[in-house]
Amino acid sequence: MGKSKRKTMFCKFDCDWKSKNPLTFYSPSTTIYCDVWSGRKPVSRTGRRVSAPIKRGKYTIAGRTYKGKKSGDDMNIRNGLTIAAAFFFLALSSSSHAFMKEGCQSGECRDCHRLTREEAGKMLEGAVDNVLTVEESVVRGLWVVDIEKGGRRGPVYIDYSKQYLVSGQIIKLATRENITESRLMRLNAVDVSTIPLRDAIVIGNPGAKRKIIEFSDPDCHFCAKLHGEAKKVVAENPDVAFFVKLYSRNNNPKTVQKALSVLCGKKNAPKLLDDAFAGRKLPPPKCATAAVDETARLAARLQIGGTPTMILPDGRIVNGYRDADTIMKLLTENVAEAQRK
Repeated sequence: MGKSKRKTMFCKFDCDWKSKNPLTFYSPSTTIYCDVWSGRKPVSRTGRRVSAPIKRGKYTIAGRTYKGKKSGDDMNIRNGLTIAAAFFFLALSSSSHAFMKEGCQSGECRDCHRLTREEAGKMLEGAVDNVLTVEESVVRGLWVVDIEKGGRRGPVYIDYSKQYLVSGQIIKLATRENITESRLMRLNAVDVSTIPLRDAIVIGNPGAKRKIIEFSDPDCHFCAKLHGEAKKVVAENPDVAFFVKLYSRNNNPKTVQKALSVLCGKKNAPKLLDDAFAGRKLPPPKCATAAVDETARLAARLQIGGTPTMILPDGRIVNGYRDADTIMKLLTENVAEAQRK
């Protein structure tokens, strides 16, 4: 075998770290040529050399003898040989990876690793109803697999070894953004044109360009908190309005009566909704309407299991409380950004 490229490295034998003794390797030969300081302390505290000159020696890794001039520093030579051997094999290992022309060391992970939708379907057979898509995750070493189960869609993750399934939340530390939740919203987006708004309570301008549909419960604490944030949003953004659909999330008769009292207020409904969230007494309902029951059935059809729940203009479903800034961020997020998550 011929000589490979020469590599110059530095090593400490039995001397100060400031001593940088070059080791010249002629790999893959087992012979190492090494310059060794013969003195015990070749470098002073000021960094100046104070010992004897360098001696050149010839060593072999396979336990052969030292063929240079005899020296009294046999321990230094043995130590040097051991360290040099370690560097030699490390250099060979590093070179073999650094100059690979094929495989993951020289390109993208997808050059080596692939997972098809059909393959993912076989791996998850019996656990899910359907595998929708397979894509590279934002986390290297994982695929994101969009699945469907019981009419709901969501992402799970499979590692590149195809031995592990990860089900959970991926959160970007720098921004605290929940990547998994964002994808979940997009996967379960609904057609907003199918949601009737005639009995909704409007917070803001009814003719606003951007309409947020909110499913709310008058006895829900977090619904009351979101109501306050909704008022902030519409005050600062006249082109945004909330259309609140009231019902009882757990079919509580008292809550149903509160919802009816607010809805029967007609034009006074926004004020009565404020009173309901503030815990003030409401007048008894004086109208006959099926709006509360219809909203409950609609929530069940959309698989909305809790309140508050918002549906954005693009159909994404947002579960739970959000502050005004987060709501506006979700509204201004473009489709391309949502698709990448």
